Amino acid sequence: MPRVHDNTEEDLIIVPPCVLENKLNSFEEYTRMRGSIGTSMGLALTLLVAVITSDFKDFISLPGASIRGAFVTAFIVILVLIIHNLFRLYRAPVKNRASIVKTFLGVDGVVVQKSKNDKSNHANKKTQ
Repeated sequence: MPRVHDNTEEDLIIVPPCVLENKLNSFEEYTRMRGSIGTSMGLALTLLVAVITSDFKDFISLPGASIRGAFVTAFIVILVLIIHNLFRLYRAPVKNRASIVKTFLGVDGVVVQKSKNDKSNHANKKTQ
């Protein structure tokens, strides 16, 4: 269900494009990693089930033990990848859109301007 925004905030944030690009890149990377964790877990589970339940037979001069070793190695690599991505998700600087806005309100060079609808203050103010 789409979210309805009323666009009646009294503050207007003016951000240089390079600052916005950097913050959005961090958010995009966080979102991509978060989506790939489920895929990696599914692949790890599939490899684990294959290793536990299968009796690997020789195939085209490859011994069954070597094939099983390849599956175990792939499982370990996927587990390391999952742990690495979870650590990067935990340490991500930008995790949602609200944190991007809060960051902009505290960055030098970003101008917060009162809306023209607010009669009390029309002056630009820089955040510290």
